[in-house]
Amino acid sequence: MRTLLLTSLMLAAPVAQAQAAQPAPLPTTTPNVPAGAASLNLTAAPGTSLELVTSVKSQYTVEDVQISGKGGTKSSAAELTQFRAQMQQGLGAAQTLTGKTFFRVQGRAADGTTTLLASTALSLPGQPAMTIRLTQTVAPDGAAQITRAESDNPQLQAVLSTLSPEALKVQFSKGSDLSEVYGQPLTVGQPRTRIGTLDGQALMGGLAASMGSAAALGKIKASPLTVQSTTTYQGVNAAGQYVFNLRSTAQPWSLSLDGLGSESGLVSMNMELLDLAQSGQSLYRRDGLPVAQTLTQTIRMRMTTQTADIGQIQVVLRMTQTITATSR
Repeated sequence: MRTLLLTSLMLAAPVAQAQAAQPAPLPTTTPNVPAGAASLNLTAAPGTSLELVTSVKSQYTVEDVQISGKGGTKSSAAELTQFRAQMQQGLGAAQTLTGKTFFRVQGRAADGTTTLLASTALSLPGQPAMTIRLTQTVAPDGAAQITRAESDNPQLQAVLSTLSPEALKVQFSKGSDLSEVYGQPLTVGQPRTRIGTLDGQALMGGLAASMGSAAALGKIKASPLTVQSTTTYQGVNAAGQYVFNLRSTAQPWSLSLDGLGSESGLVSMNMELLDLAQSGQSLYRRDGLPVAQTLTQTIRMRMTTQTADIGQIQVVLRMTQTITATSR
């Protein structure tokens, strides 16, 4: 269960299984700009590549705990403090994952469409490195699409194989997916906003199935997850790189698990997304390849569990992530 929870939090948007309803189209809002305004496009020659060193620091904090016994009795302040400390100890201290991201321009078709490969490998303490590879196409007008996503991690591969191109765009809207900036007018202060909605029911079901725990989790009910992302061009820095500010928020989202069975000791579990906020900055070369990114993400969740022996336990958990990528 802890693996499922932490994985879903790190992904920020869980994943869809094959039979799931496809996500809604992603509307894009780009205000009017002068005709012929310059835009960022991928012009790097085929064979061009670069490497970014990446770091993901995650901190989990137990903000609040409330316990109600079977008879409705409330735990004392001392008992709650002790339980909270035990939970915090179980989550551990801040964890930092390090890795690398490689970008390579694979080729350019006769119509000018460019194929770009992005490969990210993260090293998890005590575990083999986990790799995600994205293949994207970028049209001359900047229209970008992720055409393929794969991983050498069996569980993650099972998840990625079910995602449609639009679902992939929402899933990787910050990071290896560059579709947020290509084709965006280079007008200082000009924002581009995109809203994406994913089928939360299918997402969590697919994640559970990929972990081989669908039966143990019983019934899963989840609301759609809607994320709004805004990218704003800030100009050129002293190094001649294009600067973009990034910001994302999510609407409330909920998940409930019932019929968990006596073996787990849990009768039911409910999770509510209270807040999800991302902000950061990306730098791009003149040829359209990224050279650096900083991103801070905060996720607050409320988890309410009904246990067979204790009663109801309600926990508010906050995860803070700092993601950095710099060119070597």
